[in-house]
Parts: sequence; structure tokens; C-alpha cells
Amino acid sequence: MQTASVEEVVSRIGRAAAALPSPTVIATDADGTIWSGDVGVDAFESLLERKAIRPQALAALQTVAREAGMPSSDDPNEVARVLYDACEKGAWPELAAYEMMTWVFAGWTTDEVRAFMREVIVERRLLTRMHAELHDAIEQARSDSLPVYVVSASPVIVVEESVAAAGLHVAGVIAAEPAVEDHVIQPRMASPLPYAHGKVAALLARVPGASVAAAFGDNLFDLEMLRLASVPVAIRPKPRLAERAHELPSMVQLAAR
Repeated sequence: MQTASVEEVVSRIGRAAAALPSPTVIATDADGTIWSGDVGVDAFESLLERKAIRPQALAALQTVAREAGMPSSDDPNEVARVLYDACEKGAWPELAAYEMMTWVFAGWTTDEVRAFMREVIVERRLLTRMHAELHDAIEQARSDSLPVYVVSASPVIVVEESVAAAGLHVAGVIAAEPAVEDHVIQPRMASPLPYAHGKVAALLARVPGASVAAAFGDNLFDLEMLRLASVPVAIRPKPRLAERAHELPSMVQLAAR
């Protein structure tokens, strides 16, 4: 996989966009791509540290633990920790963990989650973890006719607040959505998680018939979205993506800054 500068990538995106039918968009992953680390995990770990998971999430957590054959209790924070530890050890699927991290805010209002995430952004020093090369490429390539969509498996409010703090100008955030009733989060998902091929499905559902001029990602579960793009770009790629780079010869790695 060749390395390309921001200027080279932006030039390629411009040429690709000019040749594609409308609507034409740019898509980017969030965690590991816009910033290092995972903001969904940041938010979840902060919930556990504060013991702030509310009783409204307990029944759903107990059901998940029982179905996974794991111990349970009457403390939602303890059940969530057991599940998270199992995922960290590879004993519980990552996909299920991401879903749990989305609806585990059950009982919180959406405004409460936004305020909480703004605190987490400061505490976890998110702004020191930005990938400047991605920010520069997006800001130079985007235009009124080439909008940028962030596609992530982290909770939608968590990603929206993080993108806003990063100062990125995007047309929208497509991310994990819990069910919400009367502005209160419910202990279930509202739609399938945008994960792996689900990222492609979610993007095309938001922008039907979209032509993807460029896509940015860092990990293997971004590969399907990268395949969709005329200009696929790896951002500080994880080993699992680098090992599969030969499957997408047009992919380049954006030079780090």
C-alpha cells in the first residue's frame, strides 16, 4: 500500500468526484480514523467509573448476560462490567458489546447524554488525539456539492458531540442509534448497528444512490465502505486492514502529520 500526501489525496478526490454521478459524497469512519481510540468506549468506561448506569438498563443487561451464560446481579453497573470484561477477553462478541454500549444509557435523556459526553471529551483529552492529516484532507476536499458523512458503530450522540468538538464540518453523522421515546433513551436498538457491511447499508439508506468519491478508515470492518469508494484511503491502518490491503489495490495510506 502506497503512502500519499494530503495534497495528492485531495487531488485524486477532486478528479473522482468530477467523473461520478450525483449525489456524490465522502464517507469517513470515526474511531481510529478521525481520532485515536474509541469514543464509544470512552463514554462507556466513564459511565462505569461513575457507576452511572441507571436501573432502566438492568433488565436488558440481565437478559444479555443470561443468554451469554454469564453471571448477573441486581446492579446494572456490575452486570455491564462483567459483559465488558468478557468482550475484552474475547469471550463475548464485539458487535454485541457495541450495541450494549449504545442502549446502556437507558433512562438518560438525550440532553443528559450530550452534556455527559462533553465532559468525557475533556476528561479523555479527545482533542489531543486528533489525526491532523484526516482533518486537513476532509476540510480541503469537502464542498457544497461533496458533503462528508461520518459512519460509525459508536453511539450517535457520542459521535456527534465528538465531531463537533473536533471542529469538523460534516453533512451528517450515521452511527449506532438507541430507541428513544419522549427524549429518553430506551434499552434497545432503534436500527441495525453500522458495522462492517452495515456501514455501507446505513450510508446508502441515508443518501440513496450515493456515489462515494472517497472513504477513510483504519480497520478491517471499514473495508466494505472503502471498497465502495473511488478513492479508498487508510488512516494509520491497523494490522488487520493492512494485511488485507492487497484486496484493494487502489487504496492508499494517508501520510501522518
